[in-house]
Amino acid sequence: MPPLTRTGVVVMVAIVLVFLAIGVVVFAVPVRNPLTLGIRLASLWGFLAMAIALLLAPFLADVRRIFGEPFLRVHHLFAGIGLAAITLHPVLVAARSASLAVFLPVVPLLEGYVPNAGRIALPLIYIGVIGSLLRRQVREWRYVHLLLYAALLLGSIHGALMSDIYFGNPFLAALYPALAVAVVGVFVAKRLQRRRRPAPRAG
Repeated sequence: MPPLTRTGVVVMVAIVLVFLAIGVVVFAVPVRNPLTLGIRLASLWGFLAMAIALLLAPFLADVRRIFGEPFLRVHHLFAGIGLAAITLHPVLVAARSASLAVFLPVVPLLEGYVPNAGRIALPLIYIGVIGSLLRRQVREWRYVHLLLYAALLLGSIHGALMSDIYFGNPFLAALYPALAVAVVGVFVAKRLQRRRRPAPRAG
């Protein structure tokens, strides 16, 4: 197993600093209910961790070389952090509002569908994760796993419309749209990468 490189250390420190910076921004905004802090941190940290997991996808060999760990181990680390945080987010919302309505599906034609896109994003994340867990049993698991990209974009829309600090802070206003654009870029790059692969030779 290759050792953790200096570049890997720098990247990990940079990622930790971004998480800490987000925490500083969240705690700097006064709130009436302490649960609001948890709600904001869970959503922002969860989105960031899930985005990092997806953004690593085109760099399988580089991840192993830089971090000294198999790609899937690093990928699953960030995906697990993101999944835990994003799962905690609606739980805290339900606790703050004393209502389970946040877990109910939203029909697209109903008013308020777009702001509540998170209700669609969360089930898509679970389906996408289940798809990856079944990769050895289901041949087309990658198509299910792709739902994570759609879920992340829906989560970005949800955060932008529902959080009063999303665009109220220059750091967050720059970071999260950039992450959303980068995720779309990775999705397109991966599709082009697969198309350019040479077809297997017969015999």
